[in-house]
Amino acid sequence: RRRVLVVRTNSELARAMGGAVSLATLTNAAWNGRVAMAYPVFGSTTTHFLMLREQWGEAAWKTWCEALAANRPLVVDGNSVVVRLVGRGDADVGLTDSDDVAFGRREGLQVVAIPLPDQDGAWLPNTVACVTGARHRDSASALAEFLAGPWVTARLMEEGAIDPDNGHASPRVLNKEQWSALLAGMDASLEWLRETFV
Repeated sequence: RRRVLVVRTNSELARAMGGAVSLATLTNAAWNGRVAMAYPVFGSTTTHFLMLREQWGEAAWKTWCEALAANRPLVVDGNSVVVRLVGRGDADVGLTDSDDVAFGRREGLQVVAIPLPDQDGAWLPNTVACVTGARHRDSASALAEFLAGPWVTARLMEEGAIDPDNGHASPRVLNKEQWSALLAGMDASLEWLRETFV
C-alpha cells in the first residue's frame, strides 16, 4: 500500500487537487484545524514520518513537522479514523494509507485518494518472515511461500489491501544506509514526534 491524502469525492478540494499534492500544502493556514492524521508514534504514520526524515534531512523534516503541528491537525487513533473523519466532513483532508481509503469506499464513504509526489510519498510493502530457529521451520516456510504467492496477492488486490502501481514507476524505498540511519535515530525521533504532536 502507499501513503496518500484522502478528501471527499465531490469537494472543491478534490477537484483542485486533481494530481499529486505536496505535504507542504498541509501546513497552509487555510487548513488550520481541518487536517486529520493518525498519531505519528506508531504504525504506518510513524514509518512514513521517519522515512521522510531520511529523504528530506532532519532540519527540513523538523521544520515541516513543527509547521504541521502548529496548524492544529486532528490527531486520532488510526488511519481508518482519519478516513471516517474526512468522509463525515469533520476534516477536509487526511493523511492515511491507500488501503484505508479503499475500505472506506467499500463502506459507502464518498472519499478519494490523492497521490503524494515521490519526494513526499512512501510505499509500505506487505512482508512475511520466518523466525530464525523456529521449531516448525518447514511449516513456517510453507506458510510464507503461500502468503507470498500469486493467489494471496490477487486476493489482497481485490480487497484493496494492495494499491496497484497506478502508472507510477517503481515504488520509492530507502536504501540500506538510510534504513540503518532511520533505525539508529528512531528512539530519539519518536520521542521528538511524541513531544511535537502528542
